[in-house]
Amino acid sequence: MLHVMLLAALAYAHPEQLVDTAWVAAHSGDRQVRVVDVRRSGFETGHIPNAIWLDPESIRDANNPPTYMLSAERFADAMGKLGISNSMRVILYDDRDEASMRRALAASHDMLHYCVSIGGTITGEHGVGIEKLGHMRDMYSEADLAMMHRIRGAFVKKDGMNPYKTLPRDGVEIDIIYPGRKVPQ
Repeated sequence: MLHVMLLAALAYAHPEQLVDTAWVAAHSGDRQVRVVDVRRSGFETGHIPNAIWLDPESIRDANNPPTYMLSAERFADAMGKLGISNSMRVILYDDRDEASMRRALAASHDMLHYCVSIGGTITGEHGVGIEKLGHMRDMYSEADLAMMHRIRGAFVKKDGMNPYKTLPRDGVEIDIIYPGRKVPQ
């Protein structure tokens, strides 16, 4: 699955997944890393070394309101044309607004849903993380998730270790752009 890192997220719950400018400088040329500039303009006048440009309109389907997202197949094809595979770490950057971040996350969710629908998984070599948490219900039955909660409860007392972030819970939705806003305290 594409590992989408949103550099513009200000209050991300998993800061270990975010990268800073020093990391980008050190890794932008790595074979398994793609730095993708998704700004509507400005690439020609300056961009991160080794970055590629993705025209936001190229991943917009005008015939698919209200999300305007491409189908999973068309999105995968568009990424393939950019040299992006599902084993790469993808670093998106855009200095526009929250709506752009949410569109990128919606694309990621569509890809995860498609992967599960064809018998795949939401994980690769990395853990689930809050951005994939809701898709666990696509992969596992309620009985399976209940057992996972019981097993977790045997090791984690008082729910003090990553509450609300390791398994999906009824009635809890986490805004992954601003995760602190939605997580019950």
